[in-house]
Amino acid sequence: MLTQTKQQAAREPSHPPLVETAIAKSAESLTITQTAFLRPSGEVSVTAQTSGRIRSVSEDFHVGTTTKKNTLLVALEMEDLQAGVEQAEARVEQAKAALAEARVTRRKAGGTRGKGLFQ
Repeated sequence: MLTQTKQQAAREPSHPPLVETAIAKSAESLTITQTAFLRPSGEVSVTAQTSGRIRSVSEDFHVGTTTKKNTLLVALEMEDLQAGVEQAEARVEQAKAALAEARVTRRKAGGTRGKGLFQ
């Protein structure tokens, strides 16, 4: 085309390139069979700091998912735990009362002994 003159180019009609077309048929289904072994990149054991009955499980808690630090995964029923806290608080109050009683008893015993020895 570059070596042709304008007159030659005008006389010779350009022909479109020859192209053959066909209708492609798609497969209705494709089955690939493969055997593979998958291994996790790491495993973590999750344990609770305390035992109790599970009240609810987070929607984000699934095998194989990644979670962020401090994400609540499982909520425990609080009734039994709260009862345990109240029992522990009652034992602390009993221990405080026993300590106060022991101090009073010690003062009484110590004061009587001291007066008898030095008088």
